[in-house]
Amino acid sequence: EKGLIQAFSIQQTRFPWDPRQALVCGAGAIGLLAAIFLRLRDLDVTLIAKADPESRSARVAHEIGAQLLDADQHPVSGMSKELGNIDLLFEATGVSAVAMAAIAATGHDGVCCLSSVTAGDRSINVDADALNLDMVLGNKLVFGTVNANRKHSKPRLGCWRR
Repeated sequence: EKGLIQAFSIQQTRFPWDPRQALVCGAGAIGLLAAIFLRLRDLDVTLIAKADPESRSARVAHEIGAQLLDADQHPVSGMSKELGNIDLLFEATGVSAVAMAAIAATGHDGVCCLSSVTAGDRSINVDADALNLDMVLGNKLVFGTVNANRKHSKPRLGCWRR
């Protein structure tokens, strides 16, 4: 939630912002909390993850009015074609390739919040010129955040009751 509070705060200091479409990558605890937070703000939320359609993540997504798509059939790189302009993209997978694809999938005037910690020795090639051009001409905001402490999550614990 801290990352999403930061996303709204930072973006609204740049220009008036009324996000409609959100994509959450990852349907673990952090991804689901992000989806709940975004639905409470009336955004259309799509989650993509490697989750079974009968999983708890799928049930929660359905209960909050979000859709959960299989990441193997719906890669991040193609989501802007499926959803249109992605105003807010929250990445919580722990996979560096997904994090880089998330930046590219973020729509014009959009925000990409990277919340996962990638570790190990994965290496990917990135077209730095294309990435820079897309971020600048697309007026994108990209930032990373660490998990929040109690002060960030305590006020929202009641959202589970809604």
